[in-house]
Amino acid sequence: MNETELRRCARDTWYSLTTLVDEGTGLPSDQMDGAGSRVAYTSPTNIAGYLWSALAVHQLGFVTDREVTTRIAQVLDTLARIDRHEPSGMYYNWYTPDTCAVMKTWPKDGVPVDLFLSSVDNAWLAASLWLVCQAAPSLARPAAALLDSMDFRWHYDPAVGLLRGGFWTSRPDGPSVLDDQTLVFHTPHHYGVLNSETRIASYVGIALGQLEPDHYFRLWRVPPDSAPPEWRGRASRAAVRAHLGVPVTEGCYRYGDISLVPSWGGGMFEALMVPILIPEARWGKGSWAVNHRRYVDAQIAYCLRDAAYGYWGLSPCKDPAGDYGEYGVPHIGIRPEGEAAGTGPDRAVVTPHASFLALDHRPREALHNLARLRRDFALYGPGGYYDSVNVVTGEVSEHYLTLDQAMILGAIANLLRPDCLRRYCGVGAWREAIRPLLKMERFRLG
Repeated sequence: MNETELRRCARDTWYSLTTLVDEGTGLPSDQMDGAGSRVAYTSPTNIAGYLWSALAVHQLGFVTDREVTTRIAQVLDTLARIDRHEPSGMYYNWYTPDTCAVMKTWPKDGVPVDLFLSSVDNAWLAASLWLVCQAAPSLARPAAALLDSMDFRWHYDPAVGLLRGGFWTSRPDGPSVLDDQTLVFHTPHHYGVLNSETRIASYVGIALGQLEPDHYFRLWRVPPDSAPPEWRGRASRAAVRAHLGVPVTEGCYRYGDISLVPSWGGGMFEALMVPILIPEARWGKGSWAVNHRRYVDAQIAYCLRDAAYGYWGLSPCKDPAGDYGEYGVPHIGIRPEGEAAGTGPDRAVVTPHASFLALDHRPREALHNLARLRRDFALYGPGGYYDSVNVVTGEVSEHYLTLDQAMILGAIANLLRPDCLRRYCGVGAWREAIRPLLKMERFRLG
């Protein structure tokens, strides 16, 4: 693929995203099939992806100043009036795009939906609001008002020093932890793995001055049972500095001859979705810059050498059976239940967005893989690449997912207009808060 082909792909991908958007509210549906039939729900992350995609296509010259302003202003207006948890400023996890109502039952089967507020989903929305503040000055005031109202301390557990997955406003059916002071029910689990998409919530909380910088060093670089004591989620920044003078992560995973800091499930978006917006490789030359490349290398090695799929790119996606599945490289994930990818023809599901996420780190290999996928499978439609293909059976998932399309657009824009999204997150208070943390760390990767 050359620049002309990438631009055409970006245009087609933007077409699928605009087709997903409700004209009355500006909110995108979560997904649609190849015929354009949309589902009746959306999330804060979907809204975030649409916002950064609008900024991306503006940078690529596909939309005018007036159009991008109109689209973003409509979303901001909708966000200002829909129901949310007012004390925290957090948005609920699921809304109906046309009415903006908080979803209380799933439209397909009528199963009740617990009113959940996710830390990571809200963090993606907060990051996109910051992006709007910097990239669209005429919209900075309403975007900043929404952002300033969001308080990520509601997700923080000071006893552990980590963020929880989120909270419910009423007791859910499953396990939860009641906060006696705020009267919300927190998830019993915490987000402790550093190399996961959930780190965006840590960055946002620190950048907004709501979490202490030490929180970044409490996240696990490697599983707690194999890490040195000072890396088991409880280290202060002072203790980290004392470790050989600079923060050095020991005991990284090794897959063949590739040493890296692992993710949770071995999927591509876990490691490489965050750097669509945060310039981790530029700020963390001794850590993320190296780890991102090695993560891609491990994906390629597993898919081409060990699993012998012939193509690579494992990441959660809509599979050809119509289900949303978690796919990843088992050797670079730490899921306690074991392999995330598995083996065999039923698990050979490759998603194009994984290759697009790799563009910054292994551009030649990523473009070659995408060209072969498009050549060998009916994987490209009027809205760009479909979500996935089983590379053994040839079955294609003819669906477009808002988040996956947004990741594709963000990656293309950052490649063709270097750092065009990252530069907006890499300025001002966010740069001052996050850059020093990434700059001071070094992953010992052998």
